[in-house]
Amino acid sequence: MYNRILAPCSGALCLLLWTAPAVAGTLVIDSDFELEGDIVCDASPCVRVIASGVRFDGGGFTLDCGGNEYNGVEVAAAGVKVADLTVANCLNSFFVIGGAQSAGAKFERNRSVDQSNIGFGASAPRAKFEENESSSVHSGASGYVMNDSGAVVENNVATGGHVGILLNPTAAATRVENNQVRDAGAYGIRVLDGATLNVLEVNTVQDSGTYDLSDENAGCDANVWEKNDFATDNELGDDAGPGAGCIR
Repeated sequence: MYNRILAPCSGALCLLLWTAPAVAGTLVIDSDFELEGDIVCDASPCVRVIASGVRFDGGGFTLDCGGNEYNGVEVAAAGVKVADLTVANCLNSFFVIGGAQSAGAKFERNRSVDQSNIGFGASAPRAKFEENESSSVHSGASGYVMNDSGAVVENNVATGGHVGILLNPTAAATRVENNQVRDAGAYGIRVLDGATLNVLEVNTVQDSGTYDLSDENAGCDANVWEKNDFATDNELGDDAGPGAGCIR
């Protein structure tokens, strides 16, 4: 059974339903949960998931931070799944915290709209992001940010912001595959020095302000770039561009 937040109602039926068009404080989820109406957030995080194996079903509805410096959905337990939710106008929209105790979170078919910092991020191992969308008009925003090992970032879309997909130095053994990244202000996909053993393939990256693809490890270290569709990268001389060097 799901716990539910339900859309506004009228008449006698309201006696049977808990209605919540807005949340007072953080909504803490400790069992399977289905959203059935939009939420206006007034605290950070707007939602925190604290129990392992929980499914949070957004039902296609929206959490809106109203441009405040709030976090949207914060996952702090292992094996959590978040699906079919839009988070708008937050600082960070979807984020996994807690390291190993929050391993294996999954995010599917969610949307992050106009986040000012991070759309989807993980500071825990083996997070999976699939068929999500991130779009932001904020110049400092990132679509997907990985800080731990074993993540999968697959079949997602990132539009606008500063960086589409970012692997920080602590990211390792991450698979970044078949994503669409466009109109990043600086970098489409960026791998920072120290992030290694990552596979980045079959991504389409267009119209980035600085480079479509960038790997700041010397010679890409043990990162594998294959079959990506792009125009520019951070390699120099004869190694620059598609079909040359270690970024391909």
